[in-house]
Amino acid sequence: MQKSPLNPIFCKLSPKLPLRAIVIVPFVLQIISAVWLVGYLSFTNGKRAVNDLANQLQNEITVRIQQKLDIYLETPHLVNQLNVNAIRLNQLNIQATNDVERHLWNQIQSFDSIGVIGITSTSGTMVAVSRQDNNALNIIVTDKSTNGELHEYATDSQGGRTNRTKVVPQYDFRLRPWYQDGIAAGKAAWGKMFTSLIDKKVKMM
Repeated sequence: MQKSPLNPIFCKLSPKLPLRAIVIVPFVLQIISAVWLVGYLSFTNGKRAVNDLANQLQNEITVRIQQKLDIYLETPHLVNQLNVNAIRLNQLNIQATNDVERHLWNQIQSFDSIGVIGITSTSGTMVAVSRQDNNALNIIVTDKSTNGELHEYATDSQGGRTNRTKVVPQYDFRLRPWYQDGIAAGKAAWGKMFTSLIDKKVKMM
């Protein structure tokens, strides 16, 4: 019986594909595929992990900013309530201007975020302590002794007045927006922004 000839294509290629290549190449291809897949998954998961970490950091920063902002905005109300309590308990006599000045001068040093603390009366008396840009503390007063003017004084290391630094003529705080907003609200509340007649800065009280 005549034997069938072998596949010419197979016979032609077989000398160029030794057994070692036939056995090793598939494993090499599998290893390369596995390494590529692991690398791709690592890159994808790494990118996802970086995004997750970035989102967590952003959320944490947002929460901390909100907390600091809440504290910053709540502190003035706390100071106001402390002074209201002191007056109600007769611990602070608002008729004694010197005592009020010393009280406010000492108090503002406990609250670094506060720029000014003041006490007013419907009769037109105002006593306040203001923190300057250089962190110095000045006393601000307007009452019968100032003849309708606002006087500002620098202070010494004990909170006593030294030289007068500023005079604002015909000053009636009862006509100022921050006072009128407070009266209209009838409680502790933030008023509208306004330009101070003392230092010409935009403020909110």
